[in-house]
Amino acid sequence: MDSKNKRIKQMVKNFVMIFVPGLIVVIILTGLFLNLNIENDKQIIKIRQQSIGEMVTINVYAIFEDIKSDGNIILNSSEIKNYTGNTADSNNQNELKRIFYNMMVNKRVYDSICFVSVDGYEKVRMNNTATGTVAAADKTVQYQGDRYYVAEGMKLNPGEIYISPLDLNIVDEAVETPAKPVIRLIIPVFNDKNERQGILILTYLAQNMLDQIKKDAKMSLTMKVFLLNEDGDYLFSENSNNDFLVMVAGQKMIPLSQEQPEIWQTVQDNGSGYSDDGNELCYYLEIYPLKDYDTRHWVFVGAMPLDVLGVLSNEDNRSILLIATLLIAILAIITAIVSWLLLIKKEASSREKVANSIFKNSKEGIMIMDAEMKVVYVNKAFSTITGYQEEELLGRKPIDLKSSDKLRTIYRNIWKIVNEEGSWQGELVDEKKMAPPIPNI
Repeated sequence: MDSKNKRIKQMVKNFVMIFVPGLIVVIILTGLFLNLNIENDKQIIKIRQQSIGEMVTINVYAIFEDIKSDGNIILNSSEIKNYTGNTADSNNQNELKRIFYNMMVNKRVYDSICFVSVDGYEKVRMNNTATGTVAAADKTVQYQGDRYYVAEGMKLNPGEIYISPLDLNIVDEAVETPAKPVIRLIIPVFNDKNERQGILILTYLAQNMLDQIKKDAKMSLTMKVFLLNEDGDYLFSENSNNDFLVMVAGQKMIPLSQEQPEIWQTVQDNGSGYSDDGNELCYYLEIYPLKDYDTRHWVFVGAMPLDVLGVLSNEDNRSILLIATLLIAILAIITAIVSWLLLIKKEASSREKVANSIFKNSKEGIMIMDAEMKVVYVNKAFSTITGYQEEELLGRKPIDLKSSDKLRTIYRNIWKIVNEEGSWQGELVDEKKMAPPIPNI
């Protein structure tokens, strides 16, 4: 039992010594391949996020180019020129209402289009209501001279435009319900004498743009989408309760500029940037509504959860783990075989050492020959008895050392019997090595 336990312990020891280093190598290589695969997948996500950002930017450009084009169509129309030339003519006012009406009905993207004179009062306004597109009655026109966007519009020179922040429409000094995101594009109106007459305000229903951004962002990636203003405040997010929170409830989420100042600074410096906190890979991109308009802009954020790259949730990572598992199983089998062979070799070596010790220390002379009758081993006792040293015998045939023909014949007969029967047993009287002759002096 003790012998069996010793063999088992030696087998386990051999197994551990071989298997553990191999296991460590497999684990390290598996980790390296997993990390490499995750980094490659991140690079692919970054490329796709950047492509999505470019698509969003292109579509925003297209939207505002259309709005600008609509504004220029009205600005260069005979209707507005006739009206500003003679505001007292009711026909001119009706014609201006008609072109506003046609523009809104054809496009369906405007909440209102209005003309505000230099005194700050609305003169003509066409509204989009629940019952359709209607002109505001003369008695309902409002004074807008105290609105920030009107004040900014009155400063514009010919050919310039002003784009208001993306905010919620205000009705009777309160946020309209349900909330209605709007953006106002303002174009100054001058007469033929280059005299300021007022401003043209196109109030765009920004929900169309927001829906388009969300659609573009989720076309090829399942990621969370956010839109921030120039200050880093959230305009819309995955949690709709936070959309325009600063306007609806007079509250304010912590802006990105405070949450992640380094990323915000990167966006401010470069126009775009990435952040990776281990949970999400975020891409930030400044979006300007018009290529030649560098005042108003928003920040698009696409956040990709990194749990899709997890070891078990990613197909490539699962394949790497499967291969690693198979390698470990193969390593265990090979290690078990090698451990068993090493045990056998060690036991054989131990037996050989015992045999060598017996041969070496035996008081009887022992000589071992190969199949060609050449000496491969003699012990010390053999050398003492015969007088032949080991180096004299190794590789030679004993028969060649015999001077007697009788002994040569005996050795031939012995070797013949060994070859025929496999063994020989008996006694013979051999001759000792002759001492060298004493030279004459």
